[in-house]
Amino acid sequence: MFHFFRTKSRREIRAEIGSETTAPAASVDLTALMGGGYNANLQIVTVYACVRVIAETLGMLPLNLYDVSDRLHVRRADHPLADCLSLKPNDYQTSAEFMEYLAASVCLEGNFYAQIIRDSKGRVCELWPINPYSVGVYQDSQTSAVFYSIKTKSGQFIKTTDKDVFHVKIFSLDGYKGVSALTYARSILNLEGKMTEYANNVFTNGSICNGAICVPTKLGQQAYADTQEVIDDQFKGSGMRPMLLEGGATWQSIQISAQDSQFLETRRFNREEIAKIFRVPAHMVGDMEHSTFSNIEHQSLEFITNCIRPYLRKIEQRIIIQLMSREERQRLVPKFDLDEALKGDLQSRISAYNTAIQCGLMSPDECRERESMPPRADGLGDKYLQPLNMTIAGAAADAAGDKNEEN
Repeated sequence: MFHFFRTKSRREIRAEIGSETTAPAASVDLTALMGGGYNANLQIVTVYACVRVIAETLGMLPLNLYDVSDRLHVRRADHPLADCLSLKPNDYQTSAEFMEYLAASVCLEGNFYAQIIRDSKGRVCELWPINPYSVGVYQDSQTSAVFYSIKTKSGQFIKTTDKDVFHVKIFSLDGYKGVSALTYARSILNLEGKMTEYANNVFTNGSICNGAICVPTKLGQQAYADTQEVIDDQFKGSGMRPMLLEGGATWQSIQISAQDSQFLETRRFNREEIAKIFRVPAHMVGDMEHSTFSNIEHQSLEFITNCIRPYLRKIEQRIIIQLMSREERQRLVPKFDLDEALKGDLQSRISAYNTAIQCGLMSPDECRERESMPPRADGLGDKYLQPLNMTIAGAAADAAGDKNEEN
C-alpha cells in the first residue's frame, strides 16, 4: 500500500486517483460560509483579493535550479528537476499555474499536496496537484512516521508516504499538517459573509422604503392586491419602493443612512481584519484610506518581505528535502528570483545598475540581461570595472610596512 505510486504506471495512477486530485470543492451558498471549501471562502471579496495577489505574485517569480559547488552559482537548466520547476511541472499546467494553485491551497486550507512522478532513474520529472480536501495526514503511533491517506474517485483510500507526496504547509500546531488561518478567523468571515448577504437581499428585494402612497379609505382585498402589484411592477429592480398605506394611515419618514448604522465602517473594518490574516497591505485589496504616495512603496516592500518570503522559504526547503537526492543537495539549490517583484521604476533601476557597475559587482552585459537586452556588440560588456582610487583592503598598510623595512 505504501508503494502504490511506485508499483503502477503513470497512466494507471492518474486513472485511479482521477478527478479527486484536481477538482475544486463544490460551490455553496454564502449562507453556508465555512462549510464549502475553496468557493465558499472565495465568495468574500477581500479573501479572493488577498489569495489572488499572493498567488499571482508567487506565479510570476521565476524558480530556477543553481549549481553552487566550488563556490559557483550557475543555473542548471539541463537538470530534469529544473524543467519541472521552472517550465512544465505536469502535462496540463505551466509553472506559473502550478504555483498559483499551490499558493491558493496553502492560503485557504493551510496545505498543498502534489503527487511525485519519477523517471526510470528515480529523478523527479512531474508533479501533479492533489485537492487538499482529499488528503489526510496522520502519524503512526508506534513508529511516529507520517503517512498520507488519499481519497480516490471511487471512494477508496490510498496510503502512502512523503516519498510520493510533495507537501508544503504553513504554520502548524502538530508539526505535520498546516493550519488554515481562515479556520481561526471564522467569526470575522461569518460576519462579512452575513453582511454581504444582507446587502444583496436589501437591493435584490427592494427592502429600502423611500416613501408612502396613502389612501384615505380602506381598500378591499382585491383592490389592495391590484395596487400593490402595480407598485411592484413599476419599481421592480430599483432597490427602493414605496409603502402602500390605507384607511387614512400616514407614514413618518425616518432617514437612517448606512454611515449612521455603522454598516460601511463595519465592512471596512472587516476588510482590514481579513487583510491582516493574510498579511497583505490594505492598498493591495483596494483600501487606499491610509495609503499615501510616500508609504505605498514601503508597504509593497513589506509585502514581499513579511508575506511572500516565508512562502518561498518553505517551498525551497521542501524541494530540497523531498525532490532531491542526498548527493544533489550538496551542490544544487532551488531559488526564487525576487527581482521581478522588486523591480522599481526605470530611473531607480538605472541608478542601481550604475552603482553595481562602478563597484565591480556587475558587468554591463549582466545589467543589460536583466533588462532583456542583448550583450554589447563591441564585446566589452563582459568586463568588470573598478574605481582607480581603490585597492585591496589592507594592501595600503602592507605596502607602507614593506617600505619602512627597506629604509
